Amino acid sequence: MPSSRPRPTATSSPHPTRAGAVYGSHLLVGALVPPVLLGLVAARLVANGFRQAGLVSEQLLQGQRLPHLHVPLRE
Repeated sequence: MPSSRPRPTATSSPHPTRAGAVYGSHLLVGALVPPVLLGLVAARLVANGFRQAGLVSEQLLQGQRLPHLHVPLRE
């Protein structure tokens, strides 16, 4: 004998009050992903810039990139 209760379909939610919360959380996560990814890219660029500045300053202090000075010899 078939039951008299309607079966849930693929489009209906078992908890109508929770469907709005789930949809809202999906929107929140979707809205926060691009700023987080941009922040990660910006942090990587800043870190690479600091790393390059550190390498250049280290080479300057070691004398590898110092300019050549032409000093006339006195006799």
